[in-house]
Amino acid sequence: MKDTDSKAFSIRYSGETNNELEQLKEKYTKKESNQKMKRLRALDKRVDFISTMTSIFTGIMGTAFTAASIICIIKDLCPLPVGVVLCISGIVIIAAVPFLHGRIHSSIKNYYSPETLTLIEEIERNQI
Repeated sequence: MKDTDSKAFSIRYSGETNNELEQLKEKYTKKESNQKMKRLRALDKRVDFISTMTSIFTGIMGTAFTAASIICIIKDLCPLPVGVVLCISGIVIIAAVPFLHGRIHSSIKNYYSPETLTLIEEIERNQI
């Protein structure tokens, strides 16, 4: 009787268990690829973040420069021609922000492109 019971015993996995096993398998086998993908995303965000923050800072400084020169003109702290020149200088700084953003974005993208392209190639090689 014991022989027939031991031969008849079988294990069945449900669909949920198979899915869970697959998820666990992926979790432990694709760790290196996930780390590379995280690094790739971080590099991409860094390029945008640095250029955007620099542009925002430059725009704020240009606005502050313009506002300060207008206050100097209104309060008679400086002669009118000097205040106008300072105000125009602030407006020029503000107008230069889009060009500055493009230049900084381009140079930072060029700086990080070798590492980014290397990571992309490694990730593509691992997926094939």
